Amino acid sequence: DEPAYAEPVRLMNSQGDPIDVFGRPSPNYGDFNGNGLPDLLLGSFIDDFTFFENIGTRDKPLFAPGRRLTRNDAIIRMDLCMITPIAIDFTGNGWLDLVVGDEDGRVALMEHTGEVVDGMPIYREPRYFRQKADKVKFGALATPVGYDWNGNGRDDILVGNTAGEIAFIENLGGDPVRWAAPKLLEAGGEVIRIQAGPNGSIQGPAEEKWGYTTLTVADWNHNGLPDLLVNSIWGKVIWYENTGTRTAPKLAAAQPIEVEWEGATPKPAWFWWDPEGRELVTQWRTTPVGIDWTGNGLTDLIMLDHEGYLALFRREKRGDQVVLLPGERVFRFEGEEGPMRLNDGRAGRSGRRKLAIVDFDGDGRPDILLNSMNASFLRNIGEENGMTLFRDTGAIDRRRLAGHTSSPATIRLTGGDPPDLLVGAEDGFHYHRKNPFAQPPDVAIATDSLDIEGRHCELGRLSNGERAFANRDYVWQGVPERFEGWRFLRTHGGERVYVQVKARHDTVVHFATAATQGGLNLTGWTKVESKPFLYTTSDGTEMAVYRRSAAAGEVLDIPQGNWSGGILLIPNEGG
Repeated sequence: DEPAYAEPVRLMNSQGDPIDVFGRPSPNYGDFNGNGLPDLLLGSFIDDFTFFENIGTRDKPLFAPGRRLTRNDAIIRMDLCMITPIAIDFTGNGWLDLVVGDEDGRVALMEHTGEVVDGMPIYREPRYFRQKADKVKFGALATPVGYDWNGNGRDDILVGNTAGEIAFIENLGGDPVRWAAPKLLEAGGEVIRIQAGPNGSIQGPAEEKWGYTTLTVADWNHNGLPDLLVNSIWGKVIWYENTGTRTAPKLAAAQPIEVEWEGATPKPAWFWWDPEGRELVTQWRTTPVGIDWTGNGLTDLIMLDHEGYLALFRREKRGDQVVLLPGERVFRFEGEEGPMRLNDGRAGRSGRRKLAIVDFDGDGRPDILLNSMNASFLRNIGEENGMTLFRDTGAIDRRRLAGHTSSPATIRLTGGDPPDLLVGAEDGFHYHRKNPFAQPPDVAIATDSLDIEGRHCELGRLSNGERAFANRDYVWQGVPERFEGWRFLRTHGGERVYVQVKARHDTVVHFATAATQGGLNLTGWTKVESKPFLYTTSDGTEMAVYRRSAAAGEVLDIPQGNWSGGILLIPNEGG
């Protein structure tokens, strides 16, 4: 039942060289040329196949130097990379075909023709399998934007992927919404396909087939038609002008986005190549957001600059021209001194931030949705000394969609404003979540000192034996006398909750969370020294209480982010 294996032996070819391909060999051992001897056929990390003919015997195989699989004198290549070939007689004609997976989950059939030339099997070009319509998917690491691209009143999806493509996924209407198959967009008469090539990725030539397109839709030239703003593996920010109509978009070839730089054109310090002219070059794989941030009727640009800071590139008119000014670091996290830096990594660790800017909570101020385990909600809490402040309220949901990254956006599927959340995930699928702020709060009460709104929660009484969570039978034990009888917002353990309070006068706000669970942003909060109390899990989960002063009119979000969440404690009136 426990087989014993000899020590591994490195395979050599007939010339004494190691059998080696460009990574990810996925070896297949079988008779590919019909001579009765098992050969080797290997894939690679990039996109091609290498055949090693057995010129020895079945018992003592000896493999000739590898030869690439070709058809009509051209190397057979898969559409993407990280390929995985499996040899099987799929067609039942007695020859080993190849069923091959790509990095993005697509699977293709390469049929053995039955021909052998100079000992070499001849295969047909890959043909990708199709399936009946199912979930909405586009490649891997999908980067969607919700926008009514064809002007019919329904939000569609425009989306990039690892392959460097951009697709239009049409909203066909209905309830639930039906979607057309992804249609690759063309620009200048050619399918958009941005790729690194042998030297465009900071992580090396193995990534030559990746493009990592990320985009937004905006009227960049102010002619009333939506254009595309795109970044990629290169970090070159480009735009595609819409030269069609509102109902029949047509994209011109890519143009660089240019900036009125003062001095030398900046670039990330690790780039081996220099920008051309005034083109905008920044960190790779990060979203360019076109939005009229300044309110002057011109489309500005917000994105990471070459050092990883979120920057505002303003537009202004100069005579008949509209110019783009150098980036300004005018955004800051609450509780931090310096400007908002979303990535301080270098080289391959740089960039990678996907974001959308939209009034997500309906308070009239544009917020930021930022990639995280799904999407983090950075609430715009106003301006201070010329900086716009954002409060990180944590991930919008508890479901993990990201490995490398996610890509948040918004889309209007269930109503108008505020829009719903749309997230493109690592697996290429698209995930939708109704906007929690689109419906009235579950709890809306006023105390002597606070106006309170809570979503996905209910009022409870903080007393021994009272239920602690709405979706569990846990109860409170050991509630200190000082908190006995206070009200609290009973949440759903492990599920996302939103609780916001507004101070009616200078006051103090309290909340409780599990003492041993991290994941909460406690900036500005101070732990209260008191006797611990708990809720009745198998071992008992102790709670810690935090407090924070709030000035009259100040709005606070109760921190969330772990299983227990942040539970607002409401003193008795006059307490």
